[in-house]
Amino acid sequence: MKTIVGISNFSFKEHHFNSLSAIEGAFDELKKFRKLFKQASLDFCMGRDIAENKYYGLSLLEQVNNITLGDRGLEGLFRSKLHQIYFRFFNINYTTDELIARASDPISEHSAANFILYVPSIDFYRDASTFKNADGLCAHYEDILGKYPVDSDSYYQRLITHFDKLMYHPNCRDSLDNVEGGFYNYSIAFTECIKALNDLSPTKIATTKERLSNIRAKTNYECTEEGKSSTKFNFTFSHDGRELSLTCQFHMKPSKSNNPGDTSYYQKRIYFGFFPLEDQEWRIAVASIGPHL
Repeated sequence: MKTIVGISNFSFKEHHFNSLSAIEGAFDELKKFRKLFKQASLDFCMGRDIAENKYYGLSLLEQVNNITLGDRGLEGLFRSKLHQIYFRFFNINYTTDELIARASDPISEHSAANFILYVPSIDFYRDASTFKNADGLCAHYEDILGKYPVDSDSYYQRLITHFDKLMYHPNCRDSLDNVEGGFYNYSIAFTECIKALNDLSPTKIATTKERLSNIRAKTNYECTEEGKSSTKFNFTFSHDGRELSLTCQFHMKPSKSNNPGDTSYYQKRIYFGFFPLEDQEWRIAVASIGPHL
């Protein structure tokens, strides 16, 4: 499922300006914010009427007219920058009101996309889904990822591009297809566990016991290691030209299904190891998501 972030004049931290440079600075901030995100199936849409919209009283064009004392040349220069510099960083398929309306629509498993508005500095009184900062968008993206996995390809691409501090084995994607009962019935727990691993990676914690304890504290799921060794836990990872075989016997136990009324304990696993980097640092390497090996 695609997540579309709605951007318009409600996305400015200020809504009334006293100079052209202040207006351009506000657009520059939006451009910088957009560049923070490289996740799959995440798009940013700027209302194509952002300069004309009057939600906060005077439109941007009216403010430009006041600032420039009606200088048509300066107004034309502003319009040119808007289209040639700022619009090119965003999808402009919707008006501001259309973005607000779509962010007010309920989300279902049949939705092709969900909309959310970037509203950093005000209380938005319309019945729309909003966020205030990068952490808010990440939380929304993770919520959608867990609740609406769509299929294994969509889920995996969104997972690895969002939780990008981890390493993933080349066959990790295929492990989703081997989850008994369908991975999509456990995707909320899987997402929560992968987030916990990503939050710790890379780590300078020296002992395995302390690393596992740290991971365990981030979720309500168990995190442990196998009681006995086996070659089935050996996985080869490549990083920066180095190839290592890791023992991925460490695992989390995402034991809940997506059904909140289901109290059963499910034997699901996320297996991982620790890939050594420089300066006594380790990156967490995920070998398999879902099946009990």
